Amino acid sequence: MLGFRYRGYIELTDEERELVEITQARQRFNEWISTGEFPSEREYDETVLVDDLEGLVDVAIDTNKRVIEDDQLGVFTVLDDAYIYIYVQPDSAARDWLVNYADTTIDEFDDYEF
Repeated sequence: MLGFRYRGYIELTDEERELVEITQARQRFNEWISTGEFPSEREYDETVLVDDLEGLVDVAIDTNKRVIEDDQLGVFTVLDDAYIYIYVQPDSAARDWLVNYADTTIDEFDDYEF
């Protein structure tokens, strides 16, 4: 179905279009990306949410770091001393948590009621 949509036979939704762009960017910037797991236990001074994968690769290049892709969570990260830069795919199972609680400490997070 996505193949038909991508070729223009059917209109893509915004989320589908973004997923196609992520796939293309992932292929284009493959040399900067390694697979791994999102570091959920480590505390960072600041969390920076990046708008797209290309922007995150720019951060990796500027900081001489690698982009780490956690394909299970649908998250890409660049870890830089006190900062964690994150790009969260629109279909990520962790999207709401990462976007809403990105700068929350573990103690603060435990105080939230879900």
